[in-house]
Amino acid sequence: MKLSSIGDRHRPKYRPLLSYRLQDAISRKVSGAERCLHATIRPLPPRQIRCVTPFRGRHARHPMSTSPAPRPSYRVLQPLERGGVRARRGFYYQDHVAAQYCLQMLSDPDLLEVWCEGLDDVTLVWRLGSLELFEFVQVKKLDLKQFWSTALLIRPDGKIKRDEAEDEEGQAGGDQALSLLQKSLANDRGDEPCCFRLVTSVKPNKLLRLLMSPRGHAVRRGARFIQLRAELLAALPGFTSENGNDVGFWTDSTVWEVHDSYDTLQYKNLHTLRAFGDQTGHHLQEDQWVEVYKKILQLVQDAAMQHDDYALDSQRLSKSTFTSWLQQAIAATARPGQGGVKMLERKLTSAHLHDRLDHAIDQRIAYRRRAVDSGYFNLASREDVEAAARHVLGRLVASLDAGVLEPGPAFYEECLTALDNLAREFPGHSFVWPSFLEGYMYDLAQRCVHRFGRPLI
Repeated sequence: MKLSSIGDRHRPKYRPLLSYRLQDAISRKVSGAERCLHATIRPLPPRQIRCVTPFRGRHARHPMSTSPAPRPSYRVLQPLERGGVRARRGFYYQDHVAAQYCLQMLSDPDLLEVWCEGLDDVTLVWRLGSLELFEFVQVKKLDLKQFWSTALLIRPDGKIKRDEAEDEEGQAGGDQALSLLQKSLANDRGDEPCCFRLVTSVKPNKLLRLLMSPRGHAVRRGARFIQLRAELLAALPGFTSENGNDVGFWTDSTVWEVHDSYDTLQYKNLHTLRAFGDQTGHHLQEDQWVEVYKKILQLVQDAAMQHDDYALDSQRLSKSTFTSWLQQAIAATARPGQGGVKMLERKLTSAHLHDRLDHAIDQRIAYRRRAVDSGYFNLASREDVEAAARHVLGRLVASLDAGVLEPGPAFYEECLTALDNLAREFPGHSFVWPSFLEGYMYDLAQRCVHRFGRPLI
């Protein structure tokens, strides 16, 4: 039987069918994400059960057509874009986004895996009944001078970065002749159901903001959403995925998510991380939670850096693997003092400072002796000085993570210089010698609060 044309698939009968599908999903009492994902399912006979969801690959054909040729699973597909691994300095917006989904796996039973790079910027694997649903996430951190519009969404990706702004990586990757929408829809080429997500730092305009509503929401059955759908279809007429799905399918299957800055994402992710700690009985200090979060960022960044070799196991973080790793990372941060100075030794060695280990141990011992000597100085004065030292060192680590400072000996020298300058700011405190502050820095490193290179994972 002949497949239906694009026009046939989008006749006026679509709207009442959408409403009926939503009612059918609710009546079946599917829960959580599954209810949302089933919201536009067409009820069909059991023999056609593999052709029921719009969030799918080859199953989007006419329900009465003959069975299509089988397509490979997304688990074995090669990525569409295979740009070389770029030299990365610091953590990117995309790393914070991937960390958000990794943390979401801790509480969401339907989110099974997070893939860093690979098929898309981030790929999420969801449980959808007895099936797996693949959600392809495009991440864009651009300093646009306007809201995202339909024109920008269908504009060639490379031209946006040249004319509007530079992305955080300073260069464009992949096929720059395709628009953001086309790149996203092009991922629809596997056997399993699929859907899409955009994560941007700039909000979409008023019409595109309809995509920020959940899939299956009533707003997606309104006249303005139908207008948006028609506008996007008209902008890219005839463009379809390998599975034969057009821009209307993308519009129905896409959610738009906005996080305006790194700080917004980090604040949200730290809140989720602390909540997980409360549930599991781990109570860390704030600076220790920040250090655990930096380890998560390093984990997802390392996974993304495997892109060139397409190391599947390294790129894909499963729920069980990530949960086990995180529990170990929290436990190690909560009990850094066990094993003498092992943590300090690891941090110095990883930063190519192993020749400073004996000196660091001596300075730390001297600091701790002074810190417990109540006759040496009063507690309030010591706490003020230590708070100032933590602030100075914390700012330096932030610059290190942002790629402003180089890890290793150069960063170590920056820390010593900063502490020397800080000691001069306390002329009335005879105990505030550079050696005292240096010993405190090594104590912080042993407690997983300070480091001289990338986070240890």
